Amino acid sequence: NVRYYMALFDRATWRMLADYGLDEVYFSTTENGVFMLKQFIQYLAEVRSGEDVAIYTRIIGLTDKRIHLMHFMANQDTNGLAVFLIH
Repeated sequence: NVRYYMALFDRATWRMLADYGLDEVYFSTTENGVFMLKQFIQYLAEVRSGEDVAIYTRIIGLTDKRIHLMHFMANQDTNGLAVFLIH
């Protein structure tokens, strides 16, 4: 499950970055990049195979060089929060 969850959170991170203009074109035409300095993940409920989930992202803090964000994984079948991840 951990690998699957992290893949979903990774995809959500890249989508959020692209919404702010930090997309493939930006990274291929500049010498800039991104990395996650640290992560905190909290598992609240298991997501079973075949259940639908949605990832929601909130920016907690933003500076010229840092983005502090939080992802929430909601289980659409149980209407419950399954996992949250803080970058």
